[in-house]
Amino acid sequence: MPAKCKIFLWRLSKSFLPTFANLQQRRLPVRNTCPFCESCADSIDHLTFFCPTTLQILAYVGLPPVPAFHSNDFGETFAKWFTQQNKSQQLLLSVSYWAIWYARNKLVHEGVIARDSQGLIMTAGVDRAGGATRTPP
Repeated sequence: MPAKCKIFLWRLSKSFLPTFANLQQRRLPVRNTCPFCESCADSIDHLTFFCPTTLQILAYVGLPPVPAFHSNDFGETFAKWFTQQNKSQQLLLSVSYWAIWYARNKLVHEGVIARDSQGLIMTAGVDRAGGATRTPP
């Protein structure tokens, strides 16, 4: 698994990603709306559980979405669910979530819109079977 995906997963599990919701908690003036769907707050929960773009990408690569959690500890629930997957699914999940975050940042900072889930996943260098086609950019 690429190091950048491992670091990303660690940051995701600790809620250390600079989503607009996290930036707003640090009192930065941001427009707290998901850049993909523009219908909800841009939070870790929304990114991993509810965003239609995330759900579409996970469905495209044949992975179930992360189950909704019932505790206040997102990281613990996500880590438990992640470790229950086999190695191939872990790799595919890692790169898929990293690709979603990468596309989100391209949209936020450069205005570049990912056209569809296939293009996004190919950009990340993963095929539908979970094999790496190349190292992500």
